Amino acid sequence: MFANLLPLLAAVQEAAQPAAGGDTLGVGIGIGLALVGAGLGLGRIGGEAAQAIARQPEAANDIRGTSLLIAFLMEGATIIAVIMALVAKAGSAGRSRPSRGSSSGPGSSSSPSSCCSANTRGRPSCGSPRSVRS
Repeated sequence: MFANLLPLLAAVQEAAQPAAGGDTLGVGIGIGLALVGAGLGLGRIGGEAAQAIARQPEAANDIRGTSLLIAFLMEGATIIAVIMALVAKAGSAGRSRPSRGSSSGPGSSSSPSSCCSANTRGRPSCGSPRSVRS
């Protein structure tokens, strides 16, 4: 059953590789798992509802209503999971990363980093213990 999911996960990983790192891969896997889980759950709900209606046709309206309610709740949870994954992707895309040519280790810069501004004593005001050289 799960052997069919391996090509899907491989395709998600391959599609996410050229992008900017593991953030995109995590978002792709999160969205994929949410959708696969919802698909399996909705299929099971539909199958069980059909079996229950076949066993008791007189209770078809009650069974249908209950299964639709469960399906709607599951679909809502899936949409929320996809939105949260996309928000996480948008949040990680907004963070700035240092370029490859610059070194950002302690003591490697002659001016405070872009998140800090030097106060009157020449130290970064962001709370970093590193002092600014002149």
